[in-house]
Amino acid sequence: MCGSSISHSLVFDLRNIVLELWFFLSENYVQVCDIAVLDISATTIDQDESNVKNIPSSKGFNFDIEDGDKVLPGFLDSIIGIHRGESKSFPLVFPETWKQENLRGVHAQFNVECEELFYRDLPELDDSIADKLLLD
Repeated sequence: MCGSSISHSLVFDLRNIVLELWFFLSENYVQVCDIAVLDISATTIDQDESNVKNIPSSKGFNFDIEDGDKVLPGFLDSIIGIHRGESKSFPLVFPETWKQENLRGVHAQFNVECEELFYRDLPELDDSIADKLLLD
């Protein structure tokens, strides 16, 4: 189960780092807690669609769905639910606060293909796990 509070997130992160963590190929669809291997391409689109430019693409990008709050707003919501092998196209607007000035306020059309999809199998927390997490 994914952490929803700070303490649960910390426990989740520690379990990822310290414990044996298994990843399994999923036949499901993208959902929170998954790791997806994505091919992402995008083009900028002027309002009148007269000027279309490619944004650098990413092939084989390992995207931890839990990090969805660190990407372009709306990106995560747009890919939740796509299946492995499926492609999806959707428009997004870069916020005015975006770190790359040349993309602020720019309208873009994204094309995303989910190449692979994995889910985590984390061990249950118990005393033996707690011993592994204790620092001497």
